[in-house]
Amino acid sequence: MSDLSITPYFPFARVVPVDQQVAAVSERYTQSVITLAPDEGAMPICSVCGQEGGRMHMYGTRRVRDLNLGHARLDLVVPNRKLRCGGCQTIRTEGHDFLAPYRRHTQRFERYVADLCRHMPIKQVADHVGLSWHAVKAIDKRRLQREVGTPRYDGLRLLAVDEVAVHKGHTYLTTVLDLETGRIVWVGKGRSEATLTRFFEELTPEQRSSIEAVATDMAAGFRNAVEKACPQAALVYDLFHVVA
Repeated sequence: MSDLSITPYFPFARVVPVDQQVAAVSERYTQSVITLAPDEGAMPICSVCGQEGGRMHMYGTRRVRDLNLGHARLDLVVPNRKLRCGGCQTIRTEGHDFLAPYRRHTQRFERYVADLCRHMPIKQVADHVGLSWHAVKAIDKRRLQREVGTPRYDGLRLLAVDEVAVHKGHTYLTTVLDLETGRIVWVGKGRSEATLTRFFEELTPEQRSSIEAVATDMAAGFRNAVEKACPQAALVYDLFHVVA
């Protein structure tokens, strides 16, 4: 019998692998399920405040998706205990360093899916990893929120406003671009005066007064929104729409 151990593949804190079940689903597809148990030498932590310890309130498990092992799809059965947290003074779910609360995928699996989304359409990623389109979209959205964060409006001087059609032209989005950096600073649903006005309402009076020029098409709604919010800004009609 081989002494090879799979434990190094699961460098997770406060849990240890204790069981593995493998089933051949098809000639190309194998399902592996590894059960993790609490490490008896480690204290549980609160998933909210991170405090160690606490009196156990309820014992349970949950099954989550992890990175494949070779050609085998891998699911983990993870301890999902409830504890009475001394810091929060209420009952909380046990925290894990490899799994966000209430998520159905480990953090390293989510990173893998998010990296694929940089290079492939969401539908192709979903087909490749065996998730729904909505699950992959949610993972990619969380990546964008981490990387982009809160929009920065300071220093805006030259803007470009345009509309884009989505869902085969039945839905429109208005985009605002910083012409000096090429950065998209705002996207809103619709293509009306009210849509663009929502962008200007997010700016402070000082930020609006610093805008020197706005390039847009000749739509009356965009023009009215700019003139009302930034009367000092020059309106520039882009050449494409003038010629068209």
